[in-house]
Amino acid sequence: MLNPTFSECSEIRMGSPFSCCKLQLEGRWVPKLPSDGWQNLWAQSPNGRLLALVAWAITKKNEAGFRIMVIDSKAKQVHKGKRMVGCCKAIAWAGAGFTYETYNYFPFKT
Repeated sequence: MLNPTFSECSEIRMGSPFSCCKLQLEGRWVPKLPSDGWQNLWAQSPNGRLLALVAWAITKKNEAGFRIMVIDSKAKQVHKGKRMVGCCKAIAWAGAGFTYETYNYFPFKT
């Protein structure tokens, strides 16, 4: 079982309700992950084997996006999800896997 702690959280953009934080993981096995660039959202499977974290994936054009990283503490593996457009509002364990909610509001074409 891994325990995430987030620190030095600040707005991803001025006035945004979404944060960018530093991540610290504690547990028997801790994967090597960047310490910066995380949202302060996470979810865990009921047995503690799987931990899902939300990593920011901002493009060079400053377009918001994120990836869900799933850590399997038993298999000692990290699964990197595909980049999704927008911001992650929530993540949770639901039945047999993780579910998430996305905020995606871009009124202007670029």
